[in-house]
Amino acid sequence: MPGRWVRLAAPAAVIAVLVAGYALLSGREPAGEEAGTEPVLPPFFTGDPQAVASIALHHTGLKLQRRSILETDAAFDWIYPAAPGAPLRESQVLQVVEAAIGLRPLRVIAEEPADLSAYGLDAPHGRIDLVPAGGERLTVLLGSPTATETRYAMVEGRPAVFTVSGDAAYLLSREPAELIDAALPTFEPVLVRRLRVRGRRGELHVRFDAFHDASQAAERAAYVLTAPYAAPVLVDDTALRAVLARLREDLTGDVADGIVAEAAADDPALGLSEPAFEMEVEDAGGIYHLLIGAPAGANHRYAALAGRPTVYRLGHSRVAALNRLRPFDLVARAAAQVDYDLVRAVEFTARGDSYRVTVDREGNARSPVYRLDRTPLAAVDVAELLERLNGLRIDGDSAGDAQAAGRPPVLEITWRLAKPELPVWSIGFLPHDGDFYVVRRGGSAAAAPFLIDRREVDALVDLIVRLAGVTESG
Repeated sequence: MPGRWVRLAAPAAVIAVLVAGYALLSGREPAGEEAGTEPVLPPFFTGDPQAVASIALHHTGLKLQRRSILETDAAFDWIYPAAPGAPLRESQVLQVVEAAIGLRPLRVIAEEPADLSAYGLDAPHGRIDLVPAGGERLTVLLGSPTATETRYAMVEGRPAVFTVSGDAAYLLSREPAELIDAALPTFEPVLVRRLRVRGRRGELHVRFDAFHDASQAAERAAYVLTAPYAAPVLVDDTALRAVLARLREDLTGDVADGIVAEAAADDPALGLSEPAFEMEVEDAGGIYHLLIGAPAGANHRYAALAGRPTVYRLGHSRVAALNRLRPFDLVARAAAQVDYDLVRAVEFTARGDSYRVTVDREGNARSPVYRLDRTPLAAVDVAELLERLNGLRIDGDSAGDAQAAGRPPVLEITWRLAKPELPVWSIGFLPHDGDFYVVRRGGSAAAAPFLIDRREVDALVDLIVRLAGVTESG
């Protein structure tokens, strides 16, 4: 029985070939097209797909090159030679590779047409090169579309014209930018341990580190500013989270407007060796170091990741996030953070006089007795005094006031603490101008050149003097 089917099939195949040949010679469409019996033609490229070394779509300027077999550490086979370090969208690259290698003629339209213009092949709409390793280049020319959503095509150097499938339309529209992953790395704000930003407003450094202040019984881990201030300054956590969220939104992920092909980050013209702006973030995943260089046209700047060759285009609006950032935006505003459970005494020097408030916890640790020069203070007066002390908040910073450092303070406050590693904490307020005093912490106004509204300080001095008068009269 099987032999009978073979004998019947062979004459049918011969007839089909003869009919197709007659149709080609006569210029008619093969009858088999309508009946769905048209023979399947092989793809233009008949070699080993793994042997293809490069693919070029000349009409869009896209070229892909297979990595050398010696590059065993490469995670992906293909690169974009115009920017060899650029990360690629692997799934889209593979679609282009498969479409180009698998491009197949549907049927022969003309064996040797006299006029290629009838098919749009006198000036081809597209040109696709496939170059196998050690072999000859195969070039497929794409012409006009047909009425049935196919397209005319031919192999360069061969006379026949074919129709090809929809893959041709896909290949005609692929641009390099579609295949390049221009996404910048990102970071997680809650995991950031270090931030360094440099821009037109100067440079700031934030790190998560041990910090000594008067608010804890021991040294604690906290975010501190180590630059531009001469001494570490406590950071406001909420402000830092907001800044990090804004930097992540503006300068990570899909924010670049493509890459600059055939450009290397070490090109002096791009300004990346001496960047205008710089951001370095360290989190649990590693270090993200972004360099932003010279203007790239009217609306962009060149950008690159440190140590990598790929150059990106970043819009000016993205870079503005770095330009707007000021160190003071991150500073914790409390002039002094003091845990009064640790306080044994508070000493004030104001208007040439000294005052001492002691804290007596004997007999009732939860309700200590505050004494001003040995006279107990009323509960309402204690509440007002603590409110004034805790309400001292810095209002700005300055470049420092060299003259203020030589002036006597308007008010100096010293806390005596039950804390061996930090037994004394002091803060002073020095004259600056008609609106502000300079805050002196740690014995140096230059260490943290912050300003405080003088009305807040004067109100505290008035309260201390008034309470002292009450105790004296009492």
